[in-house]
Amino acid sequence: MTRNREPIMLRVWGLLDLLYFAYYVTAELSLGRIPFLTDFQASQAMAGTWRSAVPPVVTALSVLFVLSLLASGYALLLCRRYGRFLVYGQLPFRLLLVMPSVFFLPWLVRPLPPESAFVLLVVLVLCTEAWKAFSVYRGYRYGGSARRAVVSSATRPGGY
Repeated sequence: MTRNREPIMLRVWGLLDLLYFAYYVTAELSLGRIPFLTDFQASQAMAGTWRSAVPPVVTALSVLFVLSLLASGYALLLCRRYGRFLVYGQLPFRLLLVMPSVFFLPWLVRPLPPESAFVLLVVLVLCTEAWKAFSVYRGYRYGGSARRAVVSSATRPGGY
C-alpha cells in the first residue's frame, strides 16, 4: 500500500502561507501600526517626496501579494484547485522580492556576513520555490483536485 504524500505537502505550503500572513499582521500590530493602512500612508508620503506614483503602485502590489497569501494558504490547506494558480501567480513576486515560501529562512542566514547571507538567501529562495512549484504540480497532477486524488486512491482495491 502506497500513500499519496502530495496533499500533505500542499497543506504544509498552505500552513506556511497562513503563518506568514499571521506573522505580518502581528509584527505590524506590535509596532503600533495598522496593517496595510500604514503601508499606504507611508507610500503616499514617499510619493509626495519623490513626486512619483511608483511607491503607491508598489505598495498596492505588495498588499495584494500578502492578501493572496491568505487566499493561497486557505486553498492549499483545503486542496482546492485554484490554489495551484495562486501559487504559480505568486512565484514571480516571491523571486523578485526575494520572499521565500519558508518565511523564516532570512532569520537563519542573519548571523552570516551580509554578502554571504544575501547570496545564500537567493539560492535558498530559488530552491524552495522550485520545490514548492514542483510539489504543488504533483499534488494536483492526478486530475485536478488533490482531494479527489486522495479519495479515489483510498477507494481503489488494494488501497493504492
